[in-house]
Amino acid sequence: YRCHSCNRVYKYKHGLVQHVRYECGKEPQFRCPEPSCGYKSNRKFNLKIHIMSQHEQQCSRCLMRCYKNKKSLLRHLRYECHKDPTFSCPYCPHKAKYKNTLVTHIKQRHRQVVCDRNFV
Repeated sequence: YRCHSCNRVYKYKHGLVQHVRYECGKEPQFRCPEPSCGYKSNRKFNLKIHIMSQHEQQCSRCLMRCYKNKKSLLRHLRYECHKDPTFSCPYCPHKAKYKNTLVTHIKQRHRQVVCDRNFV
């Protein structure tokens, strides 16, 4: 299947239809959100690949998580990656890696205990 405008050839009709709809003679509509990057793409999928390969930080220890900025990666390395939770709930065996997560747990799971202690 050949594009009549630019003579590009596709093996399948669907490829030609996508090309005509999103690419041929059109300005790229998907731009990289990084201010210093000028990458543009006609396809959203290509932009996602670009962001993952060029702008996201990946943990070298667990290789499972990507972070948009270095600060988040450093927080992961300091508090999460291969570390046991350090904050223990005083009311049950639950443990958390972050203090604010433990506070949320206590508020949601042990509301009555906390309320009773505050008014005694």
